[in-house]
Amino acid sequence: MVFEKTSFPSSTNNHLTMCVGSTSSCSEELIYHHGFGNHFESEAYPGALPQGRNNPRVVPLGLYTEQLSGTAFTAPRNENRRTWLYRAQPSVSGTSNSFCACGGDDDTVSPSLPEFFGGADWSKDMKLDPNPMRWGATPLQPGKRVNFIQGLHTLLGSGDATCKSGIGIYLYAFNTDMSGISSDDEDLHMYNSDGDFLIVPQQESLWIQTELGRLTVAPGEICVIPRGIVFTVNMLNFENEAEDEAFARGYMLEIFRGHFQLPELGPIGSNGLANSRDFLHPTAYYESK
Repeated sequence: MVFEKTSFPSSTNNHLTMCVGSTSSCSEELIYHHGFGNHFESEAYPGALPQGRNNPRVVPLGLYTEQLSGTAFTAPRNENRRTWLYRAQPSVSGTSNSFCACGGDDDTVSPSLPEFFGGADWSKDMKLDPNPMRWGATPLQPGKRVNFIQGLHTLLGSGDATCKSGIGIYLYAFNTDMSGISSDDEDLHMYNSDGDFLIVPQQESLWIQTELGRLTVAPGEICVIPRGIVFTVNMLNFENEAEDEAFARGYMLEIFRGHFQLPELGPIGSNGLANSRDFLHPTAYYESK
């Protein structure tokens, strides 16, 4: 399973120090793996990984074994993507009967569109325009506390996720965390069943926590989150703005078919504009709640 973010241009090692949470004053050093499409292993607790096998009858530390498939299990070796996870609780224990409501909540949104991102019918809710177009910076709803999910809005799209063809392009603007790192609000998380996400911050850095580890993503970097990975998006410390005025914004691309890949070498020589070493993968992490 490919999961990565681009490295800082000036970074020469795999240790990065970031301050976590909008009200936190502490710093924490994150450790990453380097590479794109490589095979990695890491453990958040010594002795948690089985040795010599993926699914032993007796799992170390009494953990639950799960495999997350990124491709069909019959895919060739060089195309096969999968992640073995060893959890304190099976993933099914974290599911819920509560879902975000769909349907526009004001007169500016078509009733067929969801309140949050995704779910748009390109043929009915969008229109084709042959003219060159551009759009301004994503605004934030004044006077409202909006998290990452609530702040995502569909901009463009084509194809159909059910047919595994096409893309969706979204804008986000939010000013509060999904998880309880900096507040006592409810702890939210999400995953995408339709395709891979590529997140591009434009303003302010993001703190992204996934079931595979943690990432910090700043403007000038990108983050790829594969289909099926559970994650939460929060904000890093705001140093130049008052907390009640600061908000993060940026763009997000969703592809419905396959996974993101680096372009092949050849036309521009043996060294590409994006190299495998420029991408960082999170290492294992857990927290007790």
